Amino acid sequence: MRIAGYSANAVTRTSGLERAEALTAPAGVSASVALQLSATGQLMLQARQALRALPEMREQPIRDLGARLSSGRYHPDPQAIAAAMIAE
Repeated sequence: MRIAGYSANAVTRTSGLERAEALTAPAGVSASVALQLSATGQLMLQARQALRALPEMREQPIRDLGARLSSGRYHPDPQAIAAAMIAE
């Protein structure tokens, strides 16, 4: 099977847009490639882009906890931790 001058093996081995863009078109074949995603694929792409746009979750509380651990000021209550684990 051939797709616009590419063998099926070359197409199936290509994963990710970066690798697809790196391909060069054979002589006489247009280098432009069109990609049409299904509705599910479009939703997945939108979700991925939205997640990348979000800041790291709980960034400041985690930094604060790291500082408390490093300075020896963090003393968790094992009883409270166990009770919270059981409550969930």
